[in-house]
Amino acid sequence: MKKYGQRVLSFLKEDWLACVVIALGVLVQAFLASRSLPFLLGHLLPDAAFYYFQIARHVVEGTGSTFDGLNQTNGYHPLWLIILLPIFSLFSIGGTADVSPLYAALGVSVCVNALTAICILRIISRFTSSGRVRAFGLLLWSLNPFVLFETLNGLETSLALFLLSLFILVALRASERGTGYLLTGFMGGLMVLARLDMVFYLGALFAWVLVHHGFREGLRRSIPAGIVAICVVAPWFIWNYWMFHMIGTSASNANPMVNHALIIQDHGTSILQSIKAVFYSLVFYGKDVLTRTGAAWLLFILLGAAIALFVVGKVRVLASRKDIPLVAFLFLGFLVLFFANAGVRFTGRSWYFISFDLFLVFGATWMLGKLALPLYRERVLLSFASVLVLSTFFLGWYGELRGQNLNQIGAYEMAQWMNEQVPAGTPVGVFNAGVQGYFSHVRVINLDGLVNNSAYEAMRERRLWTYIEDEHIEYISDFDLYLSYRYKSFLDIDDPFTHLQEIRRVSVAGGAHGADSMALYKVLGANERP
Repeated sequence: MKKYGQRVLSFLKEDWLACVVIALGVLVQAFLASRSLPFLLGHLLPDAAFYYFQIARHVVEGTGSTFDGLNQTNGYHPLWLIILLPIFSLFSIGGTADVSPLYAALGVSVCVNALTAICILRIISRFTSSGRVRAFGLLLWSLNPFVLFETLNGLETSLALFLLSLFILVALRASERGTGYLLTGFMGGLMVLARLDMVFYLGALFAWVLVHHGFREGLRRSIPAGIVAICVVAPWFIWNYWMFHMIGTSASNANPMVNHALIIQDHGTSILQSIKAVFYSLVFYGKDVLTRTGAAWLLFILLGAAIALFVVGKVRVLASRKDIPLVAFLFLGFLVLFFANAGVRFTGRSWYFISFDLFLVFGATWMLGKLALPLYRERVLLSFASVLVLSTFFLGWYGELRGQNLNQIGAYEMAQWMNEQVPAGTPVGVFNAGVQGYFSHVRVINLDGLVNNSAYEAMRERRLWTYIEDEHIEYISDFDLYLSYRYKSFLDIDDPFTHLQEIRRVSVAGGAHGADSMALYKVLGANERP
C-alpha cells in the first residue's frame, strides 16, 4: 500500500500540470451536469439518451427490455444499459418528474471521463518526456467543448471512450512487453459491448499483431486474445439472436435502412447516384469530424510539421512494416469505422466519431515530442498554442454547441400538455420518442424502429401505417417532416395527413428537423376521414 501511495505521489509530482488540466475539465463537466433540466434538455442530452433512460426504468420496474412497456427491443449498446440499471434502481421514483436518475447518470459520466483523461495521460507519456507537452495534450482533450459536451450526452459515449483509451493503453503495454494480449482481448470485448462499432479497433489490433510478429507468430498470439474477446461478447450476441434473430440491433439497422430508402426515393436506383451518395456522405460527415475536433487548423499544422520533419530528417521512413506503430494501425481502425458508418450505412451522429479527437491528441503530443525544443522555446510555443486553442474552442462552442438541442424543449412541453389533456396510458406514436416517452404518462410507442423491434419489422415490410392501426395508436406526435418525407416510403398509404387531425402544435427553437414547430395529431378512424 505504501509503495502504491509513493507511485501516486510521484505521478502527481511529475504531471501536476496535466492533473490541473484534468481537474479543470472535471469541474467544468460537474458544473454542466448539475444545471437545471431545461439546460440538460437544450444543451446536453439528445433525444436518444432518453431511449436508454426509459428502457432502464422499464427493466427495473419489471416490464423487461422495452421502451413502451410492451414491445421488446434490442436497440441499445448493452454495457451502458447495465450500468444504468442500478442507477435507476436506487434513484428512480417513476412518473413524469423522474429527474434524479438523470443527474446520477451524468455524475457517473463525469467520473468515467476523469478516468479516460488519466488513461490518455499514460498513453501520451510514451510519446514525449515533457510534462508541459503532456499537459498541452490533455488541454486538447479535457477542455475541448465538443468533448466536454459529447461525453455528457447520457449515451454510451463516455463509457465507450474510456474503454477505448484503456484498450489502447493495455495494447501498448502488451506490444512493449510482447505479452498481455489476453488482457487486451478481454478489454477489447468490453469495449465492443460498450459500443458495437468499436469492433474495428479490435480488428486493427489483430491486424497489427499479424504484421508486427509475422503471420504464424501473430496468429499464435491473436487467436487466444480473440477467443477471450468472443467469450466476453458472446452472451449479448446469443441473447440478441435468440430473441430477435439478428446480429446487430434494431437501432443499428433502422437508420441505415431509412437513409438508403431516401436516396432511392429522391434520386432513383442508378449506380451513379449510389456512388454520388457515398461521396456526399463521406464529405458531409468528414466536415463534421473536422468541426468537432474544436480546432481543425491544428490538424493541418501537425500534418505540415510532419512533412517538414521528414524533409529535414528528424522523421524517417520506417525500415520495415514491422516498425509501423500500433497507434497508426488503430487510426486505420478509426478510418474503417468512419467509412462503415458514413460510406456504407450513410449514418452518423455527433457522438459516432468523437474518438478521432483521441488521435488528434496523440498526434499533437508525438509531434511536439519530436521537435525536442529547448525549455524556453517550448514554454513560449505551448503558451501561445494554448491561448490560440482555447480561443478556437470558445468560438467553436459559441458557433456550434450553444443550444444544439433546443428543439427538445418543445418535445418536453408537448409531453406536459399530454399529461394534462390526454388520459394516462393512451397509445401515442412518436418517431423522436425519447423525451416524450420519458416525461409523459401516455404510452409512447416508438415509430422509427430504433427501440421498437415490432415497428422495425413493419418498416422493413413497408407497412408502418398498418402497424399504427394494429397497435390502436390514437395520436401521433412529431415534426411534420417525419410523416411527409423521412418515413413516407414506409407508410403504406399515399397521404398520412388525410388520416390525421391536428390537435395541438408546439413551437420549437433551433430550426431542427426543418421546422419551427411540432404537432400532435389524432389518428382518424375510417368513418372520420374526409
